[in-house]
Amino acid sequence: GLPVEIDAHHVTFMDSSGVAFLARLASRSPHRVRVLRAPPTVRFLLEVTRIGELLEIVDVDPGFDLESPAPR
Repeated sequence: GLPVEIDAHHVTFMDSSGVAFLARLASRSPHRVRVLRAPPTVRFLLEVTRIGELLEIVDVDPGFDLESPAPR
């Protein structure tokens, strides 16, 4: 029942299995599934298949930054 966020910035390839997974996840989640930092190839695929209409695509990760050093 918790919101689902998928950080996609390392995704270099997605086929119909990935699209089907996202569609199934979006249809079963009580919250809108968020896809964070999707590369242009993934965005294009989600737009062409219209699965992107079921998802919230966010350009930046609204949470913490994994690449910055931890606070001391």
